[in-house]
Amino acid sequence: MNGLEKQLYDNTEPIYHEMVKHLKSIGYSFESENCLSTFHAQIGSLYEAGGIAFYGRATNGWDDDYNPGINTVTLHTRSPFFQMVRRIASTFYPTNMAEHIVWSNVCKAAPWEKGNPSNQLWEDQYKYMTKILKAELRILQPAISVFITGIEEEKRYDSPLRKKETFPDLSLLYTHENSALGIECTVECYYSKTYNQYFLVTGRPEFQSGEFRDFQANHIINAIKSVLNKS
Repeated sequence: MNGLEKQLYDNTEPIYHEMVKHLKSIGYSFESENCLSTFHAQIGSLYEAGGIAFYGRATNGWDDDYNPGINTVTLHTRSPFFQMVRRIASTFYPTNMAEHIVWSNVCKAAPWEKGNPSNQLWEDQYKYMTKILKAELRILQPAISVFITGIEEEKRYDSPLRKKETFPDLSLLYTHENSALGIECTVECYYSKTYNQYFLVTGRPEFQSGEFRDFQANHIINAIKSVLNKS
């Protein structure tokens, strides 16, 4: 465990403990069949503050005991999400791409046998996962975080970044959209003065066309280039 990992662990483990205790108290299990699993941010060994973080929605079966760490990014070759992450990250880190980035998920507890959390589980863990998210951003200090979570604000996975009670000073800088490809293709760029960090929010690439994925990737890459050039 390197310095950043230890610092993040020390600051978030009490929150995870509190979350698991709470979820167990209202009937969730972390041991039996159909149980939940937890997920911690995966940090590449070469990652440094001022780098790039990628966020998905939930663990989808990658729990803390069986998750192969940041190497998941390269091992899951068929995943549209990780294909997108690799395409973007390799533009900036052609060698040992995964070791230079952070991969995390908005949700920190999800069904162990894959699948996204239910609406109820989302609500039951919300205050804990937002505390953990804030700690990740504060300690890891990415220059820019890419939330490949969804773009429609009324849907639960569309990043809690945009909720005023979580990030009250977040401002929308610009939007790239392609009406022919639908709203989920949109890429929005936000800035937080408190964190001095940029955030990109976009839709999921599953079941989408090559044109959809090209639009997303190109605008995300250009946005990251712009941010890193300013750093």
